[in-house]
Amino acid sequence: MIRTYGNTNLPEETPESPLVTFALLAYNQEKYIREAVEGAFCQTYSPLEIILSDDCSSDRTFEIMEVMAAAYTGPHIIRLRQNTENIGIARHLNAITKEFSGRYLILAAGDDISVAERTAACVAAMEDLGMPLVHSMVTYIDEKSKDTAYQRTHAPLLWAPIDASSAATSTSLYIGATGAISRDLHAKFGQILFPQAYEDLVFGFRSVIGGGSHFIEQRLVRYRIGVGVSHIQPNLSNKEKKEKDKRGLKAHADVYRQRLLDLDAVGGDYEKVRALLSERLHESELRIARRDGVSALFFACIRRPSLSLKIIVKKIRLSRTPNNS
Repeated sequence: MIRTYGNTNLPEETPESPLVTFALLAYNQEKYIREAVEGAFCQTYSPLEIILSDDCSSDRTFEIMEVMAAAYTGPHIIRLRQNTENIGIARHLNAITKEFSGRYLILAAGDDISVAERTAACVAAMEDLGMPLVHSMVTYIDEKSKDTAYQRTHAPLLWAPIDASSAATSTSLYIGATGAISRDLHAKFGQILFPQAYEDLVFGFRSVIGGGSHFIEQRLVRYRIGVGVSHIQPNLSNKEKKEKDKRGLKAHADVYRQRLLDLDAVGGDYEKVRALLSERLHESELRIARRDGVSALFFACIRRPSLSLKIIVKKIRLSRTPNNS
C-alpha cells in the first residue's frame, strides 16, 4: 500500500522541466534516516515525486519516515511505502521501478544525505547530454555526519571513459548512492532478475552498453562511511568472515549473470565480452563451491571442464609470477 502526502497538485511538467522521481530506499537506518529524508525534502527541483520506501525494517526507520511524511508541507508530492517482508536491495529497486512516475529516477540511500541541488544537477546533465545514467562526486562523512579526510585510493571506472570489456569484469563502476537513471534505460533492460546482484554494478554496465554515462564533478551526496553493507567489520569470527566472503562471491556471480543477460537486450558483437563474463562467472562459482567442500568443487568443475581447466591453469601461472600471491 502506498500513502500519499505533501503537494498533490504538482505543477505540470514541460519539455524543459520533466517530472522526476527521487527514491529514498531504507532498511534499519533509524540513526540516519531523518537526515536522509530531510535531504530528499529540500531538493530544489520541481516537479518532483519523492518515494520513501522501507524494506521492512525491524527498527524505527519506517516510523520516522511515516511521521516526517505526514508532517511535510513543501512543494513535492510524497509517496510512502513499505515492503511486507525484507526482500533485499535488488528486489526493492525492482518494486520502485514498477511504481515511479518520472522521466528520471534519482536513487538515494537511507544513511546518506543528498544536497539540495542534487536532483537539478542530475536532470540538467541527462537532459543536456542525453545520457541514461549520471553519477557524481561525494563528500565523505562519518557516523556523526561530520566531514572526514577520507579519500579513495582508486577512482571508480566510470569516473572516466570506459569500454565494455573493462566494464564487464569491474566491481567498482560508480558510487551507487550518487546514481540517477532514465526511464528509457530501465525500459531497455527491465528488472534485475538475479536478486543478490549489486544494483550499481548492474546499472553501470547497462549504461556502458546502452547509451553511456556522465560523471558530474560536483559533491552532490554526503556519503557516510563506517556504516552500511560495504563497511568492513573488524570483530567478525572466522565463520562470520567466511559467510560474508561467500555472500560477496554470490553477489558478484549474480552481477555477472545479469550482465550476460543484459547483453541480449542490446545485440551487437560482444563475443569477447561474453567470454570474459562467462569466465568470471564460472570462477566465482568455483570459489563458492570450494567453500562448500571437495565434492561441490568437483561437480562445479565437471559442469564446465574446459573453462574450469583454463581458470585453474591461469591461477597457477599467476601464483608463480613474482609479486603475485
